[in-house]
Amino acid sequence: VKGEVLIAILRVETNFGRYVGNYVVFNSLLTMTLIENRRSAWAEEELIHLLWLCQRENKDPLSLKGSWAGAFGIPQFVPSSYLKYAVDGNGDGRVDLHDLTDALASMANYLRAFGWSQEEPERKREALFAYNRCHQYVEAVLTYAQALSEN
Repeated sequence: VKGEVLIAILRVETNFGRYVGNYVVFNSLLTMTLIENRRSAWAEEELIHLLWLCQRENKDPLSLKGSWAGAFGIPQFVPSSYLKYAVDGNGDGRVDLHDLTDALASMANYLRAFGWSQEEPERKREALFAYNRCHQYVEAVLTYAQALSEN
């Protein structure tokens, strides 16, 4: 995954880490679980993953802050994505999505897992769509990455 794409994702997701969210992730996911809507079942699964993550990492579930949708860290991973795709990019023995090196390595790992191919534009789009299920998001990331590569 080219660096320009990762930088573009960071720009779109959190303005390079300037805004990672101030919501308690547990509360966000619990609220979505309890209010019947199309995201209730998804939020319930994410809440369970959050509790697993916190148990594994020995963290207080109420200490993790992120977006209203339950995503956290510079790359805005939801708990299930953290458990499956987050990696230790700087070799310090722990994964910290507020650390730029870990965030970049985790994002690249996620995109590769969803079929990223530098040579196939449609596979790029599919991997980015898996990251954020919005076609405008995909276009914004690709447009920003292209602008970066031209400079």
